[in-house]
Amino acid sequence: MRNRSTTTVLAASMVVATLAACGGEGESSATDSADGELTPVTIGIMSVANMAPLYLGIEHGFFEDEGLDVELVVAQGGAAIVPSVISGDFAFGYGNVVSLMQARDRDLDVQIVAGSTQSAQDEASIANGLLVAPDSEITDLEDIAGHSVAVTTLNNAGELTTRATLEAAGVDVSTVEFLEMGFPEMNEAVLAGHVDVAWQAEPFVTMGESEGMVNIADPYLGTLPRLDAAVYFSSEAFVDSDPDTVAAFQRALGTSIDYALEHEDESRAIVLTFTEIPESVANEMVLAQYSPVVNMASIELQADLALEYGMIENPVDVDALLADGSRAEGE
Repeated sequence: MRNRSTTTVLAASMVVATLAACGGEGESSATDSADGELTPVTIGIMSVANMAPLYLGIEHGFFEDEGLDVELVVAQGGAAIVPSVISGDFAFGYGNVVSLMQARDRDLDVQIVAGSTQSAQDEASIANGLLVAPDSEITDLEDIAGHSVAVTTLNNAGELTTRATLEAAGVDVSTVEFLEMGFPEMNEAVLAGHVDVAWQAEPFVTMGESEGMVNIADPYLGTLPRLDAAVYFSSEAFVDSDPDTVAAFQRALGTSIDYALEHEDESRAIVLTFTEIPESVANEMVLAQYSPVVNMASIELQADLALEYGMIENPVDVDALLADGSRAEGE
């Protein structure tokens, strides 16, 4: 088992059954339960390994301790979660930072309420990767010039972090072609020669390396150490109308993240209960480095890069994007 303790970004679209149907129950307050009744909250999530702290928190009663009855609804991605949060069907959702900035750029008032996963802090703890075939002519970042890179979504986090990492290495990114492809398909496409580089995440980094693929660099670390990749969010309307439930969620999630970081074996084991990751891969893949609060510098950097790269049209009001309690004290 590898001991690299760091993040995996939105680790792949693993097939998992939806745990519950959307009930639109996110409008109650945790303080309304004076009679001992739990406040129901629905959370829109993705079928990714980074959900481990959330599942552990539910299993160990950390959310119940805060007066919350959590119902999880698995969605295909942020495109489905954001509108459900805005409509009030979900109290909270899970998604990447760039997508939330793009939502606010379209006048959808989402707000980050808690952190989730962050990138590696140094070269010794990298988790994500730009993977190439074993016999690829690409051996370093400079060699990616003139080649193609697979990312999960164009004009989003994959492209942003790859562009930033390549530019820092002096690569003319205008010569790089970005192709949209799902995580599960990327490694095979690279090995078959259909694309040159895969912007990958766990468990597919581990899977690729087991087939001899080479990790050229971690694009998240190349952009910024401790870069916030995925977060939990809500709508401004919900945050303003129900601050007690938001605060209860933040406390419960913080406790859950602390527990996950301290219990690696349980984190690996619980991933097997809500994904179809093989046990051998779960035992080898790099576990996420979680944080319940965001790294303010990473949010500001992503806002600047998203604007520079034309992924959003207007500057991000970072203070408006972040709800109270979502950032570290003093930031």
